[in-house]
Amino acid sequence: MWAAHIVHHQSEDYNLSVALRQSWLQSAFSWVFYLPLAILGFEPVMFLTISAFNTLYQFWIHTRLIKKMGPLELILNTPSHHRVHHGSDPKYIDKNHAGTLIIWDRMFGTFQQEEEEPHYGITTPLNSWNPVWANMHYWKDLVDESRQVKGIKDKMLVFLKPPGWFPAYLGGFKAPKEIDETQYVKYDTKTFKAIHGYILFQFTIVLGVATLFLFNQQNMNWYQSLAVALLLIFSLLIFGQFFENRKHGVQLELLRLLSMIPVALLFMKVSFFTTLLPVTLVLVVISLITIQLILESTFRTKNRTI
Repeated sequence: MWAAHIVHHQSEDYNLSVALRQSWLQSAFSWVFYLPLAILGFEPVMFLTISAFNTLYQFWIHTRLIKKMGPLELILNTPSHHRVHHGSDPKYIDKNHAGTLIIWDRMFGTFQQEEEEPHYGITTPLNSWNPVWANMHYWKDLVDESRQVKGIKDKMLVFLKPPGWFPAYLGGFKAPKEIDETQYVKYDTKTFKAIHGYILFQFTIVLGVATLFLFNQQNMNWYQSLAVALLLIFSLLIFGQFFENRKHGVQLELLRLLSMIPVALLFMKVSFFTTLLPVTLVLVVISLITIQLILESTFRTKNRTI
């Protein structure tokens, strides 16, 4: 379950955007925990209503701006309580699991008061802007750990036991280490401001396409849905390449821009194609010109610093 939820906890900042940081795979596992409600006879409408309210409630508590909320701290899950839940400090790990009501953590012994402000993130920092790696890195860790242990039982336990579990012959449970404040540095990379602006422009387009995709997927063929989904993932992957100053970022971005045209051609038979294709071509041309200008500006800046 942690492998499917870890994406939500990777951010080393804590703000409202973290609430939107969700794993691709979490819904594939979370339904198991809701299944008993169906067996007990809860109405689907009741479940969906409460689930929606719980999800919406948890959005606003992802903030550092609100400190304490007086008596409400005794009953509700507040920003202070949820900051603890996102902390990577050992005393904050596996605490304050509540969605809306903190009373459950108080009852079951998983409550922790916020003392000093947490260090946000996970115990082994992601240190990457790659969204694919963000979703898959812990699965790779589990596979690597399963190769270290002996026997089918221990290999299965690697995936079923809590994070840090190892059999006794490999040293047993590895508890998270205390964070050394003198050594702690949040992950950051330095890129040219022009690239930031370009990525913001492209991300806005990707966000718009993703929104349209979610609302119209039921009207698409499987190959259209697959092509758009892959293009969206590829786009986010390349944005991460830019922020990490990867060697082939520009070449991959050129490939992405050109791939937008054949994806648009897949919608040749739909009514809005006469609008879609010209808009796509204009965006591709503008983006290519912008990349050329950024490269020239970057080259001049580097020459001045030599």
